[in-house]
Amino acid sequence: MYQLRMASGSDAEALLEIYNQYIDTSITFEYLLPDIEEFRQRIHRTLTQYPYFVAEKEGIPVGYGYAGRLKERRTNGMQNYRCILIASRLGVV
Repeated sequence: MYQLRMASGSDAEALLEIYNQYIDTSITFEYLLPDIEEFRQRIHRTLTQYPYFVAEKEGIPVGYGYAGRLKERRTNGMQNYRCILIASRLGVV
């Protein structure tokens, strides 16, 4: 059974492992994996204004999703994005 919960900084290592599967793809647009502290800070920054969820199966993170600002400047509030990443070990990626 899968469970969904809010993320925390302590999830950074497991979520970074999932994120690593998507580096250098058009999904992330990044070609270098951020270090653990940078990734932890991204989680914290997101949680100040937006949701950041972790999907777990038997207590193990298998995916995550979050929302955030599309651009880091003042807009009409409609410039948001969503992201969902799933661990490839689930056989769905």
